[in-house]
Amino acid sequence: MIKIISPFSAIPSWEGFEYQGHIALFIVLKHIWHEIELGNREEINLYKLGIEGEEDFSIIKGGNYVSLHQVKAGKIDLCDSDKACFILSALQYETENAYFHIVPQASISFDFVDKTVKHIEKLITELNKEVKTKKEFSDEIKKLETSCGKEIKKSDVLYKQTEGKYIVTSNITANAPKGSIHKILDFVCAGNKEKQNVIKVIQKVAPELSLCRDKLQGKCDSDMWKIYDKRFTTSAEVIENSCKIIEKILKKINP
Repeated sequence: MIKIISPFSAIPSWEGFEYQGHIALFIVLKHIWHEIELGNREEINLYKLGIEGEEDFSIIKGGNYVSLHQVKAGKIDLCDSDKACFILSALQYETENAYFHIVPQASISFDFVDKTVKHIEKLITELNKEVKTKKEFSDEIKKLETSCGKEIKKSDVLYKQTEGKYIVTSNITANAPKGSIHKILDFVCAGNKEKQNVIKVIQKVAPELSLCRDKLQGKCDSDMWKIYDKRFTTSAEVIENSCKIIEKILKKINP
């Protein structure tokens, strides 16, 4: 499976870095304690904590993704593309588990799979658009200006409508909105935004998106992700629980 959702630096986007950092440490400690309880201390060295890449953080063991984690310290405000990126990440990294960590008073809608399928269908439709270079699109606008007899500005409705008919290579940037077709193409193109390469990449991405859609058929949200059962209101609560795990670990290895 090719990767279509780009990793990102999670640290700047974290809501309350301290809270989320402590959540990551808490999860790591739980895995360490689990292995010690089973008598598998050597397994601990197989674990890695990813905090600048897939979601807010991830747990990796022996090269395989054990879990992906999103942490929300406050109000939850997710758009459809946020939900789709979370589910698509879970699929492309073939993770065993995907979790949202939310505070006790928060709630979250269980419509991720439905939103993801609809988002995938939207992306596939957009991939059917003709690819144009910046110059080709500029020439298209000039033709319209000639026929209209006036200048067409970027803020004009006609400009935006015309732009919406194509995939313009200059719009394929790392700054494109998360989960957008331009963001996906920017990641998969790996720096080569030449028109012919973009077309080749589209031929790879379209079937990959279709495969993801097929994998979600018959799935519900509980099949793909869960709210983590232990929920904390403050960083202090997380620290307290982490300290309890550390205490158990120390007593086990130094009785």
